[in-house]
Amino acid sequence: MIKTLKYIVRSIEIYFRYFLSIIFRIFPINPKKIVVCSYFGNDYGDGAKYIIDELLDDDKYTIVWALKKNLMKNNHLPKNVKPVKYNSLAMLFELSTAKIWIDNARKVIFPLKRKNQFYFQIWHGPISFKTIELDTQETLTKIYIKKLLIDNKNIDYMVSGSKWTNEKCRSAFGYTGKIMECGNPRNDILFQSDSYKEINKKVHSFFNIPDNKKIILYAPTFRNSREIDIYQWDYNLIMNNFCKKFKEDYVFLVRLHPNIVDQAEKMNNYGGNILNATIYPDMQELLIASDILITDYSSSMFDFGMINKKCFLYAPDVDDYLKERHFYFDIRKLPFSLSQNIDDFVKNISSFDSKDYQKKLDTFYKKIGIFETGHSSESIANRIKEICDKNEKK
Repeated sequence: MIKTLKYIVRSIEIYFRYFLSIIFRIFPINPKKIVVCSYFGNDYGDGAKYIIDELLDDDKYTIVWALKKNLMKNNHLPKNVKPVKYNSLAMLFELSTAKIWIDNARKVIFPLKRKNQFYFQIWHGPISFKTIELDTQETLTKIYIKKLLIDNKNIDYMVSGSKWTNEKCRSAFGYTGKIMECGNPRNDILFQSDSYKEINKKVHSFFNIPDNKKIILYAPTFRNSREIDIYQWDYNLIMNNFCKKFKEDYVFLVRLHPNIVDQAEKMNNYGGNILNATIYPDMQELLIASDILITDYSSSMFDFGMINKKCFLYAPDVDDYLKERHFYFDIRKLPFSLSQNIDDFVKNISSFDSKDYQKKLDTFYKKIGIFETGHSSESIANRIKEICDKNEKK
């Protein structure tokens, strides 16, 4: 009964917003307006950040970025990017009157898309480890599937960085439209090594990390239960073993998934060389600044592997997690060593062989057909400019 009532309420919400979208049609589309939403109202980061960076030099564009309520006054938006509260009527108006939409997740709050608007979908997981969307249909609610199908019809361009992603655009998303095979914009920075030094300095400065210390980044994905006990283990023991193996001094950054940002302050093992990095807005900058990545089922492992850095998987709940989500890849056959307990983790650190690791990385990326170039943001920005500047119509 409760589920039925929730479904009815959410359905009414969708139709109410559709009704408002129709009213907002009395306002003309601004041919130079671009509205961005990153992961349901996150700060200036992920792929959209790099597209907008390509457009900021030209002040003829009106750029609007949707933010969660707590980020409206404390965010990292450039001065000429206008914030709008996520899931608000103001956001609905901005979307209704924009020429361009950019998103890296589903638009769960959306207007009725108008004929001459263009929607770029730059999905937040370029190579997904966990099954997604229609490949997890049995776990999705009816209302989400309904929104998914509407969102699919709205998309004009889906962005892809590999042959593997092309396949998932068609199967997991059920998408039949145009695919831009230009790489994923959030990964551009990974291929621009001339910026590494500056980014490394920026991250070290943000966390007050001494220049002589390397970074271990722990970035696990979320669990549906939202429990955080699984993330709290002996960081110092593992950090000491990395120090012993690689003859470096490290600090340990902990970055929780965007779905559980509010849980980050509840972690009880920060202090000393262990720091909370969940608030840092740009995950890719953290990847560049880090020497080692520890994750479990996050697609960040594939981003990190692209730049030949050392990634380790620590997943003590893998058997239980498989009951919650299925995987596209056999976790035990990835290039990254899997540890299900701390003792195994220590052994995997000790036995790490860089030549063997590199060989496994090369084989993996060749198999999935990577075509990242480091110029995805530029390609997408140029297409946006063409649409806006010519006031292109469908």
